[in-house]
Amino acid sequence: GGLGVMSFLQDSTTTDNDGNSRDHLKRNVHKLLQHITNPFQLSISDSLLAATVICAHQKCVEIVKALEMCHLKGSSMNGEQNGGSKKGGLVLPLPKWLHLDVECGSISVAMNISYHEEGENG
Repeated sequence: GGLGVMSFLQDSTTTDNDGNSRDHLKRNVHKLLQHITNPFQLSISDSLLAATVICAHQKCVEIVKALEMCHLKGSSMNGEQNGGSKKGGLVLPLPKWLHLDVECGSISVAMNISYHEEGENG
């Protein structure tokens, strides 16, 4: 519980790729701790708000991890990486050109689109 929160606050390396997202999460963990431990800043509503932001962020992180893990498992089957197809009972939810990232408690979606000229293979 508390030791995990404190180590998170002190640890500068988290699983997030984006420094802004990490700072956002650390700021809300700090707010939560301030509002539940500092007698001059006690606030149930602010504590609940900070806890909700932290939970929403962590939920987004886990959703992205699960989708990417499912995609990686499925893409290794038969050497194909066709998102959205069905292979061996596993539906691949993400096409290879779709990228997900967590930013401040929300999931951002990016696409890598490329056009092939006529005569190109692939």
